[in-house]
Amino acid sequence: MKDRVRYDKVRRIVEEAEKSGVSSSLKNSTISTKPKPIIVKANPIASAFNVMERDIMDLKVMRVLCANGIPFNVLQNPQFCEMVIAINNAPKGYKAPSYAKARIILLDECKIDVEKHLALVKDTCREAMFMYADDFSGIEKIGNAIVEYLLKAIEEVGLFNVLQVITNNASNCKAARKEIEKALATTIVLKSWKEWMKNGDKKMRTMGALVVETISDDDF
Repeated sequence: MKDRVRYDKVRRIVEEAEKSGVSSSLKNSTISTKPKPIIVKANPIASAFNVMERDIMDLKVMRVLCANGIPFNVLQNPQFCEMVIAINNAPKGYKAPSYAKARIILLDECKIDVEKHLALVKDTCREAMFMYADDFSGIEKIGNAIVEYLLKAIEEVGLFNVLQVITNNASNCKAARKEIEKALATTIVLKSWKEWMKNGDKKMRTMGALVVETISDDDF
């Protein structure tokens, strides 16, 4: 009974198709309710060329790293990966910025962009954070120059955000350290405190000096 119903259904479809001008060859066609899967065969020649092009690009990247002394771990840097993705999505014909544009314009824009991101965590972060470095080429490394630079840095980051000031054991650095200690001691010891110590008795002055020494101590 089911076969008879199916046959009648197929016959009606063929008759309607013939009336619509479709070839009568549909009578011998097999009608299936399941679509046939589309099989796409990979082109081995095209695949081979893709591999070759990738190898050529990899070699160009390696030549840039080696020619400029760039460590290979830059390949794991998220900014480097973002750059590669951006280049892939860039407008056709994109060229890298010129030396002058990078040096004069883009460096300042990059600095502003980084500071914008740092501002979100700068006031709440209690961990060490690299902010900037200066080139002292051509500048005499005397104690006063070092003091001026370090005090400017301390003022910029904020006194209460400074955990340590680290230098080496050179004589000019030792001299700079003493001057910085004096400046910090002047900052943390208020004038009223000094007056209180000055007018106090011997025991009070001893205790006050101990407080100042403790605050100035590196281990405090």
